[in-house]
Amino acid sequence: MDSRLGESAMTKAKEKAYHDLISQRIQESIQVKISMLDNTEIIKEIAKVIIKAYRNGGKVLLFGNGGSAADAQHIAAELVGKYYLDRDPLPAIALTVNTSSLTAISNDYSFDQVTSFDIYKKLQPYKKIFKLSSFKLKSLEVFLNIRRQDTFDGGDLIQVYQSYIGKRHYENLWKTRNSITELPTTSEADILLRQLLLHNADDIQGLLLISPILSYIDLFEKPIRILQAGVNDDILSIRFEISANLPVSISYGNDLVHLVAFENTALITVRVYEGELKYFYDNYKDYYYLPAEDCAIHKSVAHFVEKDYRVKAKPSNCYTKKKGIFAPQYELLITPYFKINHNDKLTFLEIHTDFLLQEDNLEPYVTHLLTHLISG
Repeated sequence: MDSRLGESAMTKAKEKAYHDLISQRIQESIQVKISMLDNTEIIKEIAKVIIKAYRNGGKVLLFGNGGSAADAQHIAAELVGKYYLDRDPLPAIALTVNTSSLTAISNDYSFDQVTSFDIYKKLQPYKKIFKLSSFKLKSLEVFLNIRRQDTFDGGDLIQVYQSYIGKRHYENLWKTRNSITELPTTSEADILLRQLLLHNADDIQGLLLISPILSYIDLFEKPIRILQAGVNDDILSIRFEISANLPVSISYGNDLVHLVAFENTALITVRVYEGELKYFYDNYKDYYYLPAEDCAIHKSVAHFVEKDYRVKAKPSNCYTKKKGIFAPQYELLITPYFKINHNDKLTFLEIHTDFLLQEDNLEPYVTHLLTHLISG
């Protein structure tokens, strides 16, 4: 009997703890909404800015971290969708993924009305060229030399916000108990609120200020124009013009290829191979291999060679050799192409005067090197 009473008491204690926790969370949410009553002027000013932007043909950009990202999507959906009135869409973009906007608008109208733009998703394939430890807003701001007034990170702001809620509740309670409308001293809650708003303002301005980062996409996706090409000290250098203006210099590469780009010009350098390489014939069954000469010849002329000095060719020895200067290519882009060994995936093209003078060769070659630097 005593045991059952003990278990019952523990159960009731747990239920009360759950009830208190739920009540606490709801009260916190209520306090957030109540605190907004003290900030109606700020909300009104924000509304005026949005209205002015729309009247001038602008748009609203929204963003957030975590749950706030979903809030940003919801607000964008209401502006682009109908909200309370069946009206023309108001241009608004959630800079995070926009699944909320996608589903809300498609429910009210159709999927044909949906557009999206995710700045981080567009930059993701090119992330490695920036050599950043993370790909967060503050990291991109540092890369672009953008200075923030706010020095707190997201974790700090959680504590600031909690302090703000407590201070505001205390100050409102103090004013009520003392029947006054203004505090005799500077409001600590207002100081904390300004810090919170400064963080948000810097985040919003930061998203606009980092927009030049999108120009780096043009380096890899838009046409280029060759300016100069040449070989010196085992290095092939190709300077070219790009359809963008890069605000900060980048330098990125691997053991064979290296890229440097700034403003509207770029330089790609390639380590060349000087020596002897092999050209492998595809139709090896039509060739004979001559061991003494270490090369293959077509069967139409092989019958002039004594049988003791020729053997039927195999894929691995069906080649002819050539000396020269060669540059690597990661796709079978330019023919004829040469290899060191038959099974090698990396091929080489011969560098000669005609190749260096023909933009029709150089432009696709540079473009394929840029693609490899990103995907390789």
